[in-house]
Amino acid sequence: MKRILGFTRFIAVLGVISSLVLSLLMFVSVMARTVRLVRETFLDLGTEKMGKILLVASIEQADVLLVATALMVIAFGLYALFVGKIDSIPDWLEIKTFTDLKDKLVNVAVVALVVAFFSLVIENQHKWSVLEIGGGIGIVILAVAAYGYVNHTPVTEEQKKNT
Repeated sequence: MKRILGFTRFIAVLGVISSLVLSLLMFVSVMARTVRLVRETFLDLGTEKMGKILLVASIEQADVLLVATALMVIAFGLYALFVGKIDSIPDWLEIKTFTDLKDKLVNVAVVALVVAFFSLVIENQHKWSVLEIGGGIGIVILAVAAYGYVNHTPVTEEQKKNT
């Protein structure tokens, strides 16, 4: 039974594969949109309308790239936590605990919220005021920060020596 349960950790590989596939699709999608946007830009280059279109597209692209990156981090994290260590990743992406993975994802989520806020402000096609949207996003960020503060486990001297 112990051996069977040991193999169940490889179920996480399904999550790794799905996260990597979705991440790749998002990166390819952003690249295809960029190519199309470059082509369209040269037709209306220099117009005020095109400047706003480029600005909004750039912010939306940043948002998609952040989500794609978060999916990649999830894939690396699940693999590292359930299957084994990955040798060829940067130190900042090394995930040793579930808390490490959670912290990295929360940071990406906060940045994605800020990017989404900028996109809404620039497009200005909503019924809510900028203050209401910013306040709502600010409350979410404060709640996430409070959760991180309350849930944070201090690093002991022994843990510092082991890293």
